[in-house]
Amino acid sequence: MLFYKTVTQNIFYLLNALRCLDSPLKTPFFEKQDNAYFYYLPLNEGVEIVSYEIFDTCFDEFYDFPSPIHESCFVVKIKNVLMINISNLERNKGEEYYIRVTTKENEKFDSKPFHFDQTEDNFVLSKLETEESVFYYGYSIQISLVIAIGIMAGAAFYFF
Repeated sequence: MLFYKTVTQNIFYLLNALRCLDSPLKTPFFEKQDNAYFYYLPLNEGVEIVSYEIFDTCFDEFYDFPSPIHESCFVVKIKNVLMINISNLERNKGEEYYIRVTTKENEKFDSKPFHFDQTEDNFVLSKLETEESVFYYGYSIQISLVIAIGIMAGAAFYFF
């Protein structure tokens, strides 16, 4: 059972990474003004956002069906930058968050994960997102194995 859960998670991460390759979302940045924290998400030109949802990334038995901890249809957009007040997120628990935006065409895109850093007293991108891409670094062995197995299966089918 654990094997199937791990395989399912790897497939989910691979599909999510492939989906993010054409994402209209750019790298977000954060700002602290007095006691308020803001999340700025740059967008590609012409992208119309109709709503957003904030999720925490704690996985449990319902990880396939995450429920948002905050959602809003009121979108504040300055030029091509979506501005979200994230002051109400927990800053002590060490949780990781991400934002899912919905476009006018009903497409959904996930932002890069972020968390609160006590030393900087601000939200920052998660470590994997700032050092190396998870798609290329974290899952390169699994992806290589899938490709190798596919090549061997194709060769076996062709020659036998």
